[in-house]
Amino acid sequence: MKNAMPTEKMNSAEILGKDFTFSDWGDNALCLEDKCGYKTPKWPECCGGVVDFEESFCWPFIVNTGCKIVEGAKCKSCETCVRAGGFNCCIANACEFPPGDKVPLGCGCCGAGMKVSPDDVKLDGLGLNWKDDTSLTCACICAHCALFKAFPKCCGMHRSGECLFFTFIMHAALDPIEGMVNGHAQYCCIDRTITQCPKPCWPFCMYKDDALCC
Repeated sequence: MKNAMPTEKMNSAEILGKDFTFSDWGDNALCLEDKCGYKTPKWPECCGGVVDFEESFCWPFIVNTGCKIVEGAKCKSCETCVRAGGFNCCIANACEFPPGDKVPLGCGCCGAGMKVSPDDVKLDGLGLNWKDDTSLTCACICAHCALFKAFPKCCGMHRSGECLFFTFIMHAALDPIEGMVNGHAQYCCIDRTITQCPKPCWPFCMYKDDALCC
């Protein structure tokens, strides 16, 4: 098999012609640029990361609105097993184990039982006001959940807290955007940036200041 493989490098000019040249890249509208590289590990940054991305929403039907996604995580000293909360669309939650003053022990549903009042949850970083923005609160031991009723914030998600040796935050929301994908991420030993179909490179809307699709 080895002896049957080509041993001479192909000359492209013999196929394309000696007069063939590529057009100037500067005349092109950018459709995709994706860079991913390795970076030298530095403690403690190498055990965590940050992400900042925006993506189009239901493209190509809605071209000027998308989803903004921001998240990060890093090492910290261990203070508890879990202390975290936030919301995902219309569901809010908060949890602390072992239970403490910020998310106390409870058992009940919609006002029936012990420790199910909205005043009980005092955890910071939820992305909402638990007392004013939630209803139908329920509790099961160290986990509380409720209906999140604040529109349009409920068309997204937010969560932050800590778990053992890590602290983290995640957020996603509807956001005006100009392209299909645009973002930067650094995690562990990887650094990546990506840009896909920024204006004026929308299909069917080439070289237009405003997209015509919607």
